[in-house]
Amino acid sequence: MQTIHITQASKTGKLEGINSINTSVLNNPFCDKMRKGNEVLKRTELSIVCEACYAATLEKQYSNLHIAITRNDNLLSSAPLSDRQLPVIMDRVLRFHSLGELINIQHLDNFCAIAKHNPETFFVLWSKRTDLINKYFSDNQKPVNLSLIYSSPRVGKIEALPIHFDKVFTVHAKKPSNDNIDINCHSKCKDCMLCYSKNDVIYINEVVK
Repeated sequence: MQTIHITQASKTGKLEGINSINTSVLNNPFCDKMRKGNEVLKRTELSIVCEACYAATLEKQYSNLHIAITRNDNLLSSAPLSDRQLPVIMDRVLRFHSLGELINIQHLDNFCAIAKHNPETFFVLWSKRTDLINKYFSDNQKPVNLSLIYSSPRVGKIEALPIHFDKVFTVHAKKPSNDNIDINCHSKCKDCMLCYSKNDVIYINEVVK
């Protein structure tokens, strides 16, 4: 029986201490389109975050990682996970997609099933797929231990909070001259936890390091 691969957190870097469940960006048509530069989004002088995709670089560099998360692609997007396939998470928090993006509705449904199966863990999903999020949560209730963060597609362009999402995360090429923009992502996630907890902060901004 195939089981979900959990990517173990690195011992250094921004995501130190945060495990994640990932899928392949190299196999995802949405990611492929975004890496090439979405034509609608290119009607602006601002660059697109996905054009400098670190996940694609990692997958090409580490073949075992690519194989493991490609297996997740198939498990998460093809059919509902069985009770035996639902992973038991011992972590206080876990990230859906430090690499990858939603593939389809089934993928999102399985993420919700994992969250419901592990009520003591707080899950956070980063996504640009407002289409899938809107369609699914129009008919389904969001698990109380799941937070949705909209990943702004343009560098330096803070998007409005989409329906069903809890926060908006925006990457900036340099520190904004606008004093009203708070650069509040500037440390390791485990030392901040702004994205990984329920709080009143909606807009999270980071300057590319």
